[in-house]
Amino acid sequence: MNRRHHLLQSLPRVCAWPHHQEHIVVDWSSRTPIARSDLPDDPRIRLLRLQGETQWHPSQAYNFAAAQVRGDWIFRLDADCWVQDLDPSQLMACDPADGWVARASQGGSLGAVLVRRDLFAAIGGFNELMRSYGFEDKDLIYRLEAQPGVHIGSLAPEHVVFIPHSAQVRANLPGSEAKARALKRATSLSNRFLAASCPWPGHYRCASYRQEPEGHWLLEPGTLPCPPREIAEEAQRLRRTIFWGRFLLLPELYVIQAPQVLLPSDRDGQFPIHSTHYLYWHTVRRLVALPLSILTVLRRLGVWVRCHSAG
Repeated sequence: MNRRHHLLQSLPRVCAWPHHQEHIVVDWSSRTPIARSDLPDDPRIRLLRLQGETQWHPSQAYNFAAAQVRGDWIFRLDADCWVQDLDPSQLMACDPADGWVARASQGGSLGAVLVRRDLFAAIGGFNELMRSYGFEDKDLIYRLEAQPGVHIGSLAPEHVVFIPHSAQVRANLPGSEAKARALKRATSLSNRFLAASCPWPGHYRCASYRQEPEGHWLLEPGTLPCPPREIAEEAQRLRRTIFWGRFLLLPELYVIQAPQVLLPSDRDGQFPIHSTHYLYWHTVRRLVALPLSILTVLRRLGVWVRCHSAG
């Protein structure tokens, strides 16, 4: 979603990797739709446009893509990742377990995972109760690892390359980097809570989509899975407490007691930030953060002194 600049860098490199039969690209309601003419002239590329989504919910997008897969294996990559110098058959020869799964082993590409399609389907894919992004990749690995006979291997850092970028870009959130980091923290912990409270898939089913005559796809109304009301409300309270506490450096009790008009809950994963919040950010928050900034400088200075003393 809105990652065209990264996609155009990664796609030619994925095309250069010979060990795949198809490459599914999902345009999750980007503001500017991706055109097939924007992409390399490779017949293995299948561009799927889903319209009508206002926020980036990766679990939904990944499951939608996986449902279109024709082969026996799925290699999930973000728009900012590609594979190089990797022969999957050699990896499997070294580790021939029937339930073999491989995941990337470095920070920016940790969500990259190579898994058999039937094994992916057996656990219901990604947890679609999770909103926004954060923890959906770890949750998938944990549930795969819990399956009998499954072994989780690692892909070497040099095999999965990623484009470094800010939290703003990762969260598809223009504006403040601090806001993006606070949102990431809030949604990650909320998604952990949802994973613990509502085991996936259980009685839940993935969302359904229909293809329109024009070629794009739409979510079938009423098919998006939702947790029980009380759990959904608790997850929203958790997101609110963590987001505003992290973004404005407020104690948890302050956020809990503050009225909604001052510190509102999120709307489908996004928090409305008003001018009063930015005024607080540039005044009171900076004063509150000053001791933390001084401690950070002193800690870095101490590390530098110890390194030079050791040298």
